[in-house]
Amino acid sequence: MHNTCLDPTTTARLHALATLTGRPEADLLREAVAAYLEDVEDIRAAEESLREIESGGKPLTLEELDAYLDRDLAR
Repeated sequence: MHNTCLDPTTTARLHALATLTGRPEADLLREAVAAYLEDVEDIRAAEESLREIESGGKPLTLEELDAYLDRDLAR
């Protein structure tokens, strides 16, 4: 468990959302952090792909991407 200090405005927004949705603030925080981390990981992967392409790497064709995604989703 991590203790996090939020500024008063963010704390008020979190409390308002928890009240509006009837969900615990801790659940909302967990979901927000998980979504943020996923977004950051996606951005880093996209930046790495761009660096590879800019350094002469071959981008995937649409067909290759579809096949990759099909394999990934089958797991």
